[in-house]
Amino acid sequence: MKKEEPKSLRSIATEWRENAERLATFVQENLVNRDDFYIRYRPQELRHLGKVEVIKKRYGSAELLMHFQASSPDCVIGLPTTSQEQTCRWIVIDVDSDGEDSEESQAVREKAALEFASRLAGYGSTPLLIKSSEYGRFHVWMIFDHRIASKTAFLLGRKIVEDWHSLGLKKPPEVFPKQEQVAEGKLPNSVRLPGLHHTQKFYSEVWDGGKWLTGSDAIHSICSIAPFCSRTVTDRCAGLSLEARPSHVVTKAAKQHGQQVANLLSKLKLVTESCDGWSARCPAHNDNNPSLSIGIAGDKKILAHCFAGCDPRKILEAVGLEMRDLYPPPPSIRSAVLPPRTRIHRQPVVIAADPEFVALQKRFAKSISPEQIEELAHALGVTAASLTELQIGWSREDSCWTFPEYNAAQQVCGILRRFKDGQKRTIKGSRRGLTLPLGWGKPGKTLHILEGQSDVAAAISDGRRAIGRPGTSGGVDDLIQLLDSVKDDLVIVADNDKSGAGLKSAKELSDKITTCLRRVVNVIGPPNSFKDFRSFFNANTRKST
Repeated sequence: MKKEEPKSLRSIATEWRENAERLATFVQENLVNRDDFYIRYRPQELRHLGKVEVIKKRYGSAELLMHFQASSPDCVIGLPTTSQEQTCRWIVIDVDSDGEDSEESQAVREKAALEFASRLAGYGSTPLLIKSSEYGRFHVWMIFDHRIASKTAFLLGRKIVEDWHSLGLKKPPEVFPKQEQVAEGKLPNSVRLPGLHHTQKFYSEVWDGGKWLTGSDAIHSICSIAPFCSRTVTDRCAGLSLEARPSHVVTKAAKQHGQQVANLLSKLKLVTESCDGWSARCPAHNDNNPSLSIGIAGDKKILAHCFAGCDPRKILEAVGLEMRDLYPPPPSIRSAVLPPRTRIHRQPVVIAADPEFVALQKRFAKSISPEQIEELAHALGVTAASLTELQIGWSREDSCWTFPEYNAAQQVCGILRRFKDGQKRTIKGSRRGLTLPLGWGKPGKTLHILEGQSDVAAAISDGRRAIGRPGTSGGVDDLIQLLDSVKDDLVIVADNDKSGAGLKSAKELSDKITTCLRRVVNVIGPPNSFKDFRSFFNANTRKST
């Protein structure tokens, strides 16, 4: 028998366009949870404003036809996971990239997606397994004949993927809906519909049990899917609870770091491994999206940090523990002696302020208007007040925003320009320095050290004291000299870079501060699904600008 030739991209695109009405009808009958908003993906040249735009208006067949006939990313849309009544028509398990796209990594993700689909099939029907990217990302859809409670959908999705680590995955799959219930006044997450990928010339493929279907074959499989019986699923999920935590996470933690941290993790809900430890729901507040970060310091102390701002004592009280439970037993404490303080220069060696940059900064600061500050605040998802504290300016010559950077003597040593397309460049002759907001040195409880100006602005918007360093390895000497006189607790907030460079450099900086200043510095990072503090702030604690 002659082997079937693969379809061309052009013919696949044509088949999706020709079947757009059929697909739109399927979506309206099976996938709509609420129709008062949707998300639309931005083209690459506008991604500095965010990957997606929330369209707060009703959608219908016109928007769905636009999506299925799409030829560019700005026509690709996603739909909400949860209705206003806290119900769902579907669950989606997103087996996304772990930073590696080798054939071996893609095979591992495909095997895991097939396993998740097999588990869902045990609830009475066949799930829809979709390859959503040419580099081996997968969406597993469980579609119901009627809406079920969002809490039931949430618990079932988490149950299906709870042993993701044993399947060879390097990070937990995302499960939609992401919360048991959507908080009042908040919008639920959204999931991209099958069809054209938002960055690749790739159309969704569907697994038929033996091969991946493309074009009209994939479309027919989607539109012919038999929904799961919502009553059967609800009855079988009656006993599910988040109290049943993934035991492998706790067991692994006990083996690698001791019973003390395992005891804490066993008392938390929704525990998953992150780049620098674990993330979980904070027990001290109504936490729908895990915002508690748990880590291990160099002296074996357990670090607990809630990105919503909860006091560690309140967190421990909520699970029946005390502050002393974060510290290793006395023998370990006595052995965890800090190294002798390394003498640093009493007279810091710094480059004197360049009068040219001082004059430029003053001119730029006078040139910026409130409207230009608001424009950047909206683009970054931070408050205008936070940018004012950073003393941003406006360069009329280059039509861009400017950020002053400082040396250890708190003198302007350079200026960074940020253009409207998101690109950043220093002015010629600049030396990269620190980001120091107005009033940063006033005494307080904790000083956060972040990478870059936008993360510092997000931290200030969230009510935190913060300063910034210019990158993963820049500004270290200036920072240590600056911190020599600071007595507050220090927390370094690492970025979740795919390469791990952000976490590595944060730990190296912590070690250097410990060596030079004889101080223990906590290193934390946002939960795994967020690249940096600003993306976490935008998704969870964004304030009106």
